[in-house]
Amino acid sequence: MKLPTRLAMVSLCLPLLIAAVLALPFPQDDEASVEARAVELLQHELGTWQSRWEFLGPDGKVAQVWEGTETFQPGPSDRVVIVETEVPEVGNKSISIRFYHPIERKIYFASVGQNGDFWLLTEPVGSSVLTSEPHMNADGSVSTIRFTTLEKDDDSMKVLMEQSRDGGKTWRPVFRQYLTRSKQN
Repeated sequence: MKLPTRLAMVSLCLPLLIAAVLALPFPQDDEASVEARAVELLQHELGTWQSRWEFLGPDGKVAQVWEGTETFQPGPSDRVVIVETEVPEVGNKSISIRFYHPIERKIYFASVGQNGDFWLLTEPVGSSVLTSEPHMNADGSVSTIRFTTLEKDDDSMKVLMEQSRDGGKTWRPVFRQYLTRSKQN
């Protein structure tokens, strides 16, 4: 076979070969490994964290800063964590529960503020992105929020919170949150 003929055959067969490889099923993580990663994430959060929220203005610059604590406490199993958030300077307290849902293979985050305002968010295990369901605001508008963990190590985390008012088509940065594990842990 001449070289041009071989090249023609390869150029015809290569897309078919690529398509066949892409069609092969990739092994999915088994439930035990997904659950182990979820439990590891939840257990990593246990303890008290000093938190700093830098609220961003329309220009993307820091417009306001709040400081407070987030305390992650063990729940009734290693798949459940109870979170208490306090921001003394604005008199804010909220309670949340984070838990792993084994059937959906997601981490849920349900948060209730002192005024009864409720948010429900989900995070596929391993994604580092926690996204809310559409939420009815006091003014009648609907918004969605998402928290993206940008950096994380044993004793610190950096998170970006964004908001969408158009069903997730566009996102506006609302605040950056910096968490540092308290030394008393």
